[in-house]
Amino acid sequence: MILPLLVALHGGDDPMDLVYFWSAVLIAIVPVGAFLWIGWLVVRGYYKRRIPDGGGDPPVKHPSA
Repeated sequence: MILPLLVALHGGDDPMDLVYFWSAVLIAIVPVGAFLWIGWLVVRGYYKRRIPDGGGDPPVKHPSA
């Protein structure tokens, strides 16, 4: 977190440096956030399962069997 503050406070001569920096930060954060979100959904779904066999209706028994 210190690095973005240092870059933002530096001021620099070229404003494109800040654009390149923040685009690199965004490129790094978006995939990490997506994987964390998918992982959270998977873990939440795992712990919310109440029926260990997957649930659903039991198989129908035909009288001819």
